[in-house]
Amino acid sequence: QSITETKSITLSYRQSVFSIEFATLNYTANEKKLYAYMLEGFDKDWNEVGIQRTATYTNLDPGKYVFKVRGLNNDGTWSPQIIALEIEITPPFWLTWWFRISVVLFVMGIVFFIYRLRVHNIKRQKLELEQMVKEQTIQLLQTNKELEWKNRELEQFAYVASHDLQEPIRTTSGFAELLQRQYRGKLDETADKYLQFIGQSSERMKVLITDLLDYSRIGRKKAIGAVDCNMVLKEMLADIDAAIKDS
Repeated sequence: QSITETKSITLSYRQSVFSIEFATLNYTANEKKLYAYMLEGFDKDWNEVGIQRTATYTNLDPGKYVFKVRGLNNDGTWSPQIIALEIEITPPFWLTWWFRISVVLFVMGIVFFIYRLRVHNIKRQKLELEQMVKEQTIQLLQTNKELEWKNRELEQFAYVASHDLQEPIRTTSGFAELLQRQYRGKLDETADKYLQFIGQSSERMKVLITDLLDYSRIGRKKAIGAVDCNMVLKEMLADIDAAIKDS
């Protein structure tokens, strides 16, 4: 169509290189038909091109432009009548607002999905950890109950054993004391040492049985007390020394 019949035109971004041909309707000689044009939005001033009747533009950015053209009158002045053509160059789809919004929404969706996935993994790990802690707690409670039960059994055994041994040791100690009183000085010196050794051993055994009985009551009535290890070692060494000398 002629520019005089077209008020606007829309071009694709693939058609950003185009040419416009124009002419004036007067009867002057062609060499006197001078033209000037400009493209608003691209040119900053009029392009006076003389008798050239073609305007070419290349690689225009997508957007809206207005192409204007005017001619020189016979008196040498520019005509006040300006012909204008609106030109719109559509952008590619990746430069459109809806595509940009779609990309933003897509990125936001990906970020939200990653966030939800991360939160889900954290909750799952938390539940697994709580389950592990619960299982370990149950196992520790069960082990503690077993230890308590074994401790009770050990205390019961120590109590029964010490209680049952008290009477024989008491009898042995009594007979040893009786023999010492009745036959001291009547037998030889070796016999007196043996009787003394039996009496001392019986007394130490009574002390050990009493300690064992006290041990069976730990946690219920009695508390742990200090033990003089030096005294225990001295008594043991005395017994061993006496046994070595007698042998």
